[in-house]
Amino acid sequence: MNKNIVRLPSKLYRHLFTEGGDKLIAVYCILKNSRENQDKYYAYKARNNRHVSGFSLLRSKTNLSLTVIKKYVPVLISMGLCCINEVGDVCVLGNNKSNALYGDKKIVPVRIGKNLTETSYNTMSVRLHSEERQQKYQIGNKTHRRDLIKQMDDPNSLKELQQARRIVKKHGSEIKITECVVLSNQGFAKLKDGTVNNKQKGAYWKKKLKQNGIVTSQRRFNRIKKMSFSEYRLYKQYAVCSPNTTYKYGWLVEETISSFSSVCLVSGEIK
Repeated sequence: MNKNIVRLPSKLYRHLFTEGGDKLIAVYCILKNSRENQDKYYAYKARNNRHVSGFSLLRSKTNLSLTVIKKYVPVLISMGLCCINEVGDVCVLGNNKSNALYGDKKIVPVRIGKNLTETSYNTMSVRLHSEERQQKYQIGNKTHRRDLIKQMDDPNSLKELQQARRIVKKHGSEIKITECVVLSNQGFAKLKDGTVNNKQKGAYWKKKLKQNGIVTSQRRFNRIKKMSFSEYRLYKQYAVCSPNTTYKYGWLVEETISSFSSVCLVSGEIK
């Protein structure tokens, strides 16, 4: 088993995300991963005879700052995922107890990064990977529906004809399909913390995730009209057009939602 991967029950992942976002998930995963094969962090005496316990103990045993520990560990304590005993030892809920507490067979893998920020990006990658898988599943379903409708005039079987008729009755005869997985800036903001209608925040997180190799994206354009560059310059000068329009390869085009692909750091996803 990879020592740099912490696996959480899906319900626990969601609970942590609701209570404190990606950083709370990251703090909990780092605490679990830094225990050095022990069931808890044991208080000890330093060389200057100082008793190192509680928050100071976590600071000495992890790469978390004292400020971060004081902010997030009390939340974990209130959730019953962490406790500090009378001598200052710090206990972190183990896999068996957390699985029993949350009763969930769905497991979410989180890769531990070199610091808190990188680990929090990795926790977000779990939701991005889940979003990508769901979209690919929907694309496959829509493609199958479209193919059945196309074969209505010459179906392979009565069963397929009946399926096609049900699809037309429920979804109509035109099945629109986006051939690739897409996610707008607003979509990135929503996946990050539930924020909607915030392009600026979404663009920021998209940029950070790309810089850290969590996602890749590609700009997409819809062709509007074939024209020369001189015609395009006149068009932009006198016509009222969308700010997303530009000129590419002999065409007036309008930029649309970029495609994206998540880098699956480890196998597994959440519902």
